[in-house]
Amino acid sequence: AGSGHILFKDLGDAALKDFNQYAAFLIIAAGLTFIISIILLIALCANKFTPRVRHILASFNLILEFAIAVTVSIHASQASNFRDRYYNQFN
Repeated sequence: AGSGHILFKDLGDAALKDFNQYAAFLIIAAGLTFIISIILLIALCANKFTPRVRHILASFNLILEFAIAVTVSIHASQASNFRDRYYNQFN
């Protein structure tokens, strides 16, 4: 049981490093999504941008939101795998 716990600790450290990378991506992507959404809201209310620019911003916003969703689902799947490895080593 002791060596298994050390093994899980190593896996946990690797997971923590990956989590830091995911967290950095999520913070940056969420910030960009928020900024683009505010710009689009102002642009729609004030009619400042051409339809082409609005479509480009909206498309980029959707791509960022999809990337956030994929990243969160991948991280949740990896966390579930780490949890399963940890619990299965005691059974």
